[in-house]
Amino acid sequence: MVPRLLQPGHLRTSLIEKGEILVKALVYLGPYTIEYKEVETPKPQQGEVLIKVKAVSICGSDLTGYKGESTMRVPPLIMGHEFSGEIAALGPGVQNVRVGDRVIVETNLYCGQCADCLAGFTNVCENRKIIGTTMKAGSYNGAMADYVVAPGEKVIPLPDNVSYEAAAVVEPLAITLRAAKHAGNLKNKFVVVYGSGPIGLLTMQCAKFFGADTIVAVDLIEDRLKMAKECGATTTIKATDDVPGIIRTMTEGVGADVVFDAVGVTETVNSGVEVVRNGGKVVWIGLGSNSIVFD
Repeated sequence: MVPRLLQPGHLRTSLIEKGEILVKALVYLGPYTIEYKEVETPKPQQGEVLIKVKAVSICGSDLTGYKGESTMRVPPLIMGHEFSGEIAALGPGVQNVRVGDRVIVETNLYCGQCADCLAGFTNVCENRKIIGTTMKAGSYNGAMADYVVAPGEKVIPLPDNVSYEAAAVVEPLAITLRAAKHAGNLKNKFVVVYGSGPIGLLTMQCAKFFGADTIVAVDLIEDRLKMAKECGATTTIKATDDVPGIIRTMTEGVGADVVFDAVGVTETVNSGVEVVRNGGKVVWIGLGSNSIVFD
């Protein structure tokens, strides 16, 4: 007898499309507990598509959830909201994509009808779900699995020249792109980026793309500062050094044109305001503390 997970190609594909075969997933069961388990293939309903996951990245919020420190990860749950894949099956009524299409997905599933949505604030919709997380409206299993289901209207075609791996970080890239656009014209500007984690590094790449002349990366970890150099930083500063003093010297006392804070703790928030020039801009990409003491 052929095991259910080892069916010949076409038969296996057919069974998966019908949701009649077990597939693999990483299932979060509680703090520090994730198991690699067999689960039923999610079945696309009206307006939904089934996606064969090709690449999925691990967000910092997934790590917080794994530690049991996030209300947005309630077990049992399959995490994963940064991913790319290939359309494996179509639910009833889907017409905008075809089986075999390479895609990414907008994972914020807002209602489109509440006061926030109608005002354009879909990112804070009280009725929204987010793939791979738990919101007020409930949990939605994500892409740390062989397959994931998503609304067809949220699917975005992936160009052939973009790899699945690169596409899996489009979601955090979108965050940093929005931050860069908030800052306005960056051409020939002096930019400081606090934090050289994934968000900070992507911010540096966006600043470089938009023509920033000087990009200063600030972080505590040497390896991250080395990576910052590869991602567009022209100068790196250890966070334990006199960051304001160094920036003042570099700018002849004027200060930075734009500061991006990808850390969001009291120390970086206040330091960022100290190093920015009069009339400059500070963009808080994320706030990493429950409360900030701001001078």
